[in-house]
Amino acid sequence: MIREKINFDQHSLEQFWAEALTYDQSMRDLKFVKDHLGFYRDLTVRVLAIAPTVRIRINRSQYAFYDDLDIGPFCSFAFFKSKFALNPMRLKSENVKDLNCDIFSFEGKTYRMGGTFYAQFFNWDVNDLNKAAEVAKRSFDVKEKVGPAPFFGDLKKRGV
Repeated sequence: MIREKINFDQHSLEQFWAEALTYDQSMRDLKFVKDHLGFYRDLTVRVLAIAPTVRIRINRSQYAFYDDLDIGPFCSFAFFKSKFALNPMRLKSENVKDLNCDIFSFEGKTYRMGGTFYAQFFNWDVNDLNKAAEVAKRSFDVKEKVGPAPFFGDLKKRGV
């Protein structure tokens, strides 16, 4: 089941995050997400503010951000016990070298959401927030997908 929200105001964004924490009860890192909820909430606000066409979809513990192009998401969030990972699905790792992000590459591998790397963040501070928002913005600015994997939208078009 995919839940989607397109138009956010401050109240509906708070409601969205409150519901997101209870959406997948089996999410192993739920306590970690709760501990760093302010970071995720602030980053969500920044990514949604990139353009009026940006929308968010939740599929279990995956948060994917889309624009009005029909080529799939431009970035997604993933939660882990010790870090936050942002997958910019329209960038290559060399596109963010100047930001000095910790990179986990999966180039050459097939990742269902697409892309070729994660930008990883461990501190959840303003510096990490600014870097993560910039990575998302750069991915939004690119209008083609990167990497060998199909996006969910591609699978849907093919009836998979």
